[in-house]
Formats: sequence, structure tokens, C-alpha cells
Amino acid sequence: MKKIYNNYIKWFIENSLKEDVGEGDHTSNACIPEDSVSKAKLL
Repeated sequence: MKKIYNNYIKWFIENSLKEDVGEGDHTSNACIPEDSVSKAKLL
């Protein structure tokens, strides 16, 4: 069961990232001003 769950998580992350390749994240581009600056920390 754990292996299936890990495979799904890997698939989900890979496909989520593929969605933003190329032209970028259309939702973020539409909602966040181009000159906006921010920071994030990945834990």
C-alpha cells in the first residue's frame, strides 16, 4: 500500500510541475502583478 501511495505522490508532483512548464502558471500570471516581488521557503 505504501509503495502505491508513494508512486501516486511522485506522479502528482511531476504532473503538477509539467503544467507550469513553458508559458508558466497562467493563474499566477493573471493574479499577481508582473513587478511584484516576494519570498518563499520550502520546508
